[in-house]
Amino acid sequence: MRVGPDGKQQKTSLDPPTNAQPEGGRLKKRIVEKKKEEYKDYADQMKTLAQQYVPPDKDKLQQAYQQANITMGSVPENPKAVSSTLRTT
Repeated sequence: MRVGPDGKQQKTSLDPPTNAQPEGGRLKKRIVEKKKEEYKDYADQMKTLAQQYVPPDKDKLQQAYQQANITMGSVPENPKAVSSTLRTT
């Protein structure tokens, strides 16, 4: 809901518009479909990458800590927080 210029509440639909078909000729439709496919592939790649980091692998963290590639410490501004730094070689 939001307030319109007349001071009355106005509802905002969260549903996508029903006429989401691209306008234009065959070439434009083909380009739109290709871009949709590219973005879907990109989203899948990002999902795969994110799954490598979340949740963190306990064994890999322990190995990095033992090799001195990771340091842990407290945060002066927030005593309840912990800071970690991961160095890549």
